Amino acid sequence: MRILLVDDDPAIRKLCATALVRLGHEVVPCRNGREALGQLHTGFDLALCDIGLPDINGFDVIRAIKEHAPGLPVIVISALDQEEWGKKATEAGADHFMAKPLRLSALRNEVAMAARAQAHLMVCLQDPDADHRLALQAAFSRGGCHVRVVEVPADAMDGATPELLIVDANSPGVEAVVRWAGAHGIHCFVLVRSPRSYDDRLLRMGASLILQKPVDPEALLLQAGFLSAR
Repeated sequence: MRILLVDDDPAIRKLCATALVRLGHEVVPCRNGREALGQLHTGFDLALCDIGLPDINGFDVIRAIKEHAPGLPVIVISALDQEEWGKKATEAGADHFMAKPLRLSALRNEVAMAARAQAHLMVCLQDPDADHRLALQAAFSRGGCHVRVVEVPADAMDGATPELLIVDANSPGVEAVVRWAGAHGIHCFVLVRSPRSYDDRLLRMGASLILQKPVDPEALLLQAGFLSAR
């Protein structure tokens, strides 16, 4: 992978870059936010970003990264308290928070999961809302996934077994398909129009996530990748 590394501490940059290069990744180290933003046009598969940068607020850097590349995973590396600052990082667009001092084994694991998250998934998609369905289908296709669209949930059980199943909660037969997915170890995302009392029941049946429409396609693609990687 091509990794953007943003940290003002030269020791951290050297430590992370050396470890990741040894694993076969290409690392572009940046000592501040301006350098990082100037590199975005060159394209990356993952960003590691400190919050306490000398020139630009780290949260603003994360927001800029996500605005430029919504599907780019961003992992925060920071000495700040995770409980206090982790939520703010997530709100800015970060996908994960790693506390300093960094453990190289943990860093390697997170980067490996990010790499697996970008592996091509076989997705089965069922959504009666045509515009919403097309947006999801386009996002997953751009992400390199093979997408099969079915009219009703039960059709997902025919043909090749998907790695990810996305179904609409109001479609007929959805509960049987959720159970089938759970029994076969298939990640199943259920789309709902509004929070309902049956959400917990669907989760107990085997659903991985309950998601309220409309769903951000790029965010869903990223979430699907990380969930599959884990």
